[in-house]
Amino acid sequence: MIRQLSYMLCFLAAIPAIAQTANSLITKVDRDSIMMGEEIKLQITVDATPQDLIIFPIQQAMGALEVIEDYPVDTIRENDRYRLFKQYGITQFDSGDYYVPRLKLFINNKERFTDSLLVKVREVQTDTTVQGMYDIKPDIENEYERPFNWKGLILLLLWIPLGILFWWLSRKRTQKTYEQTLPPYEWSKYRLNKLAESNLVEDRAWKAYYTELSYIVRRYIDNKVYGHAMESTTAELIQNIERETAAKGVSITDKTKQRLEAVLQKADLIKFAGMSGDGISAKEDREAINDIIYNIHQVLPPPSEEELLLDVKYRKEQARKARIRKILMYVAGVVLGLAIAIAAWIVIVGYDNVKDQIFGNELREYYEGERYTSQYGIPEVTITTPIILERDIDFASDLIPAESANALNAFTAGDLEDDFYIMVATLQLDEESAKKGAEVGASVMISPLLKELEQVGATNITTLDEEIERNGVKGTKVEGSYDRDGDEFKYEAFIYLNGNAVQAIIISTADLEAKSPEQEYGRLLREQIISSIQLNKPQPAKKDQE
Repeated sequence: MIRQLSYMLCFLAAIPAIAQTANSLITKVDRDSIMMGEEIKLQITVDATPQDLIIFPIQQAMGALEVIEDYPVDTIRENDRYRLFKQYGITQFDSGDYYVPRLKLFINNKERFTDSLLVKVREVQTDTTVQGMYDIKPDIENEYERPFNWKGLILLLLWIPLGILFWWLSRKRTQKTYEQTLPPYEWSKYRLNKLAESNLVEDRAWKAYYTELSYIVRRYIDNKVYGHAMESTTAELIQNIERETAAKGVSITDKTKQRLEAVLQKADLIKFAGMSGDGISAKEDREAINDIIYNIHQVLPPPSEEELLLDVKYRKEQARKARIRKILMYVAGVVLGLAIAIAAWIVIVGYDNVKDQIFGNELREYYEGERYTSQYGIPEVTITTPIILERDIDFASDLIPAESANALNAFTAGDLEDDFYIMVATLQLDEESAKKGAEVGASVMISPLLKELEQVGATNITTLDEEIERNGVKGTKVEGSYDRDGDEFKYEAFIYLNGNAVQAIIISTADLEAKSPEQEYGRLLREQIISSIQLNKPQPAKKDQE
């Protein structure tokens, strides 16, 4: 009996040690009674070591309660342990009593469950005897008028004539392609008909008339009889026709050759000697050429199978070249249209704005983009930034001497190698370090910054410091510049001693060339962020706080 009692006492004595080593899990709500639609913040608190793996649940609903906001995990460092806070915003739009069910989370791959909590949702009470009833208010006219999109109109007006030009060129190319695909005999007949329908004879344009007539017959002979008819003289052409027809085993009558020679010689005199013509002989000469082409076509042997294949291959090749030319024409038109549109864009909004829109300007996007106001650290630093800062545990563990701080929280965005970098840090000092004041802040915050600049290859680092004050809190401002990879950067650091805590804000931006102060986006971004800084006084520590 005595031995069993001693075992029980040893077990009870070991319970506190076991409880201290376990991860404590606390579940609470900020209030247990709300009106319909109001938000309740459910908070799960877990104590852990840096080696623990904590996985919080992802919930769309908690029983009959709806999750309207899933807040990010917040962390507080206390000596060698971390305290993790996870909050959920929940609500219900029907009155009644609801239970928040037990939620499952994983701590080092082991399941743990939160406590179940009761919340009450009450109806919104409306007393019509006290609160008067009124008619629905009329619509309020909005005086804002959307500005007319002149840029879109100008671009549209530029594209309309280009579209008309493409349509006209495409239509013209289609007509030429039809004519070029005709066989030589059909083509000559087609062109002779077009010549007869023209007004060249009525206009007494003899040179143009006989130039076209000579071109038709020479091209037909060039395609069917002699391959160099276009550049041969009249005498050479007649001789080569006799030689080529003899080689093919056919002959052309002397009358046909004489008529061809007579028409070509007359055409040469009109084209080169300025001789005039008359309407009757012009018609007779056109009919003579028509008969000459017909006679040559009749005596020529039909094309062999090999010639037909070559002719088909030639047509396909010509069609392929025509398609390529058409595609190139469209591509050139699109490129020309884009060039005209970009040129008009540059004239309207300016070269720098166009360059930033096309190639991007990170600092400008940050300066003109959205803003996020958040609180960081303990005591809190309220600041508005273009991106939300993330906790930087490496900064906290590597650069801060353990003997100088009880708790440090550092939040950063970007790197010192980027065009934009910002860090917000709060450092809780021990009593001995707090007595040294700003000296500790400068050594803890600025010295590691300068060392890190040297590590990333920064050169020509300059620093200037001055005393400042914000929200009744005194501090030191350090600003300067540095070079890296041929680019110049500027930074500003603000260190405040707020009670027993050091609050530091460090901002670094690339110093890009700008034609006017309105385009110095690095400086404008720093000024915008600095003007939003608000320092909160540290809250007095509660007694008996665990």
